Amino acid sequence: MRTSCIETQQGKLFIIGSNGLIGSWLEKELLREFKSETATQQWQYTSRNYAEVNTRLIERCRRDSEVVFCGGAGGFSITQESYKQQEEDFEYLCRGIGAIDKTKHFTCISSLGAIISSHESPYKSLIQSRERILRNTVKSGYTIVRMPSLYGYNRITGQARGLVAVLLADSLSNKASSLFGRLDTSRNYLCSETSCASIARTIIHRPRRLRERTISFMASKNYTIRELCSEVTRAVHRVPMIRLLEGQPVDCESHYPRKADGTKVELFDDVHRWLCKNLQSNCRGSQL
Repeated sequence: MRTSCIETQQGKLFIIGSNGLIGSWLEKELLREFKSETATQQWQYTSRNYAEVNTRLIERCRRDSEVVFCGGAGGFSITQESYKQQEEDFEYLCRGIGAIDKTKHFTCISSLGAIISSHESPYKSLIQSRERILRNTVKSGYTIVRMPSLYGYNRITGQARGLVAVLLADSLSNKASSLFGRLDTSRNYLCSETSCASIARTIIHRPRRLRERTISFMASKNYTIRELCSEVTRAVHRVPMIRLLEGQPVDCESHYPRKADGTKVELFDDVHRWLCKNLQSNCRGSQL
């Protein structure tokens, strides 16, 4: 796991989880907004002790600071044991940061799908718990950014993440994609590049007097798995090989993000255009 620090005129901005799918793209977009080429400092550590490491880092900061948390939770596949451990770590982090006077704001990337899911699961419990802990412990101000199903290539590792990117990568490799769910399962998908550009602007242009807010980002339309397969076929000219596995009811559930409470921001996300763009990148022998 990695934390990056960006120097700004107002102070320091810490991005926890800057090596993940969201964090890697968000770091790039924040650097672009701040007109910087690289992060001032970066720290690598194991995910198990991220809360202690980052609390110490921010405690030693002599300037005002903001924190952006992009730590991965593992999605709907996490176990009850993992949920409890992640909940404990996040509470440790929030209580530590909440006690630091120079920490002015905390932005937490959350899951829109988990919040609107009608099925109880360890993942839903974790996301609800994180948002509750944040509200109760960080009194200096917070923003909860809820995201739907994200897809893209990790900017650092080049690894395909999310259903759309995995379908493309597997199709180009003549591999079958193993999926839990049904072909008619409908979800809301956003590419990491588009969504992180919007998140970066949300962080930078936050009204300074606004202390607490919850924002749900979503694409303008949903896709079923069948529709995504059709988009991949149209881009690659090859029908994706799908292996549907028996999963839990939560895996087959369709998500309609407009049910969420709080502020909603709708983004235009062109899946076909993203597929064609990244198909060309793969054909040139590079990933992003």
